[in-house]
Amino acid sequence: MRISQWTGTLGAAAAIALLAGCSGGSQYAPSATGGTGAGTGPSTMSTLHGATRTAPLFASRQAQDFFNHRPIVNLERGRVIVDPAAAKCKAKRKGLVFASSNITEDLLVYCGPGKLKVPSGEKAFKTLTGVAGWGIAVHGTQLAVGQTGGNINIYSLPALTLQKTLTLPHAASGFNAYGLAYDPSGGLYATEWPGGFVDYWKTPVSGGSPNCSVSTTTNTEDYYVAAHGSNSVVVYGADANSTDFSVNTEGITNMPSCSGMTDALIQNFGALDAATGFPGGEVSTASGTLYVNNQYGTLYNVGTYPGGAVSSSCSWGFNPNDVTNISMASNQNSIWGSNINFGGATLETYLESFAAGSLSGTCATGAAGGPTAQNANDEFLGVAAFKNAGN
Repeated sequence: MRISQWTGTLGAAAAIALLAGCSGGSQYAPSATGGTGAGTGPSTMSTLHGATRTAPLFASRQAQDFFNHRPIVNLERGRVIVDPAAAKCKAKRKGLVFASSNITEDLLVYCGPGKLKVPSGEKAFKTLTGVAGWGIAVHGTQLAVGQTGGNINIYSLPALTLQKTLTLPHAASGFNAYGLAYDPSGGLYATEWPGGFVDYWKTPVSGGSPNCSVSTTTNTEDYYVAAHGSNSVVVYGADANSTDFSVNTEGITNMPSCSGMTDALIQNFGALDAATGFPGGEVSTASGTLYVNNQYGTLYNVGTYPGGAVSSSCSWGFNPNDVTNISMASNQNSIWGSNINFGGATLETYLESFAAGSLSGTCATGAAGGPTAQNANDEFLGVAAFKNAGN
């Protein structure tokens, strides 16, 4: 699933002027202009599947049609909504699971599984309106949330009190924090999608601009980051300068010191133009095993961070699913995934749980249970769990 570059906040009142009517609902009118600055690629993949796209791009034409005709369901910011009909977090349901909606820009909060599986179709018990839209990450008692418009909000957990707001250096170009990851020290990495930039805020993370920002040399569009290492980050993205829009992980070192930074290709995971690769998230466990997800239906165990040859893999079934992001569950035995399902009459989003470890065959349901959190006409781009020792 491909997200285009937006010039404004989807949930803000200013976005109303950008709405254009179409049968079955309304659609946003995003910018089709290219990125700016060194190392950036195009803001849309205009030649993919032989058509020009300015809206989010799915591998499935059915999913694309669903998204283009989705209803507008949220035009407000900042309100905390507690759903009295949702399940409350009981003693056996320890922890929290967060989801970031790119359509409503809401941050949804679900009860963690604890000793019981999360019931299928469970509702969010709390919603923070208009504060999200992109990547999310947890470290200790901090939650980082990428917000449409180029900001990153930092909340304290479990109270969800806003502590500070960070700003991407290229927010004015319409770039957003698609990928977020804390390193073991509490420093925060962010990608600036659809550009080829990675930013770093040193610990303790203060507000405002990052301490360091680099332009990646392998990928021109950076999606996700994983940062198990104290001095390195693994970036997962696509290279618009290659002949087939190759999809790769690359490693960047020395960002915490803001000097002598280097980056290099680690591994190729197919190509966008050949419909064999599309970045779908990456995450490392507390012990350092790195998992990489391909939106075309494969979850890879690539061994010890920063990864190398594929150790094992499993298939989660691309059609009618599109898993767009992954994160470790609190128990470190499961991987949460945000699954866009286009198999029904409406576009549905689930939080899916896959078993971690040595992967094979069809991906097994994880100890957290799944699917769960079924939302109609929605799209989660970020998922994270609290408490969590991984990143």
